[in-house]
Amino acid sequence: MKLWTTQPVAFYEELMEKGINYCKHVSQMAEDYHVAYQWMVEQMLERIGEPPLPDIKQPIWAWYQYTCKKKRKPTLSSLNKTNPEEREVLMELEMPDCVVLLSDFDLWHYPLNHWFLGADRKLDKLCEPYYGHTEFDKRPSEVQRVIMDSWVKIFDLNHRNRYYASKARKNRSIQATLWLVKKEYVVSAVEY
Repeated sequence: MKLWTTQPVAFYEELMEKGINYCKHVSQMAEDYHVAYQWMVEQMLERIGEPPLPDIKQPIWAWYQYTCKKKRKPTLSSLNKTNPEEREVLMELEMPDCVVLLSDFDLWHYPLNHWFLGADRKLDKLCEPYYGHTEFDKRPSEVQRVIMDSWVKIFDLNHRNRYYASKARKNRSIQATLWLVKKEYVVSAVEY
């Protein structure tokens, strides 16, 4: 499977030196969105298995399809840098399918925002009073479970909901999560 990931130059240099690299620290993004990121980790455990090394702290994020089927690869001008002062590398990877979990990038915003992702009006009504509340942990456990169970739809790359109904599958941004990158997976790398 062909993927693209952007990483700091230091990550890439360590990958080239040691032959393998992964996330050794929890990012600020993962701390800010801990419920969604922890849920994604649980999904990865269930769907692609345990991290191959015990000190992996969080997944690596990549793109499978950046904007559409015809424009799968992100362009350097389209990428947002995590730290504008830091040099980064766009790596093209060729990875085994079995070590990657794909999900719909637009629908990923449902877990990030703790929204219910479903068409069931009864369940939507149950969750509605809690929309806009950022403290997910303070919601009733029944509501938490209903909302979290609805998020699995992000892995159905044919799923359409009322907000993204006009998007055909070919026009979706599809993200990938993986536990680590090996040097042998790197097809090319461009610093920017």
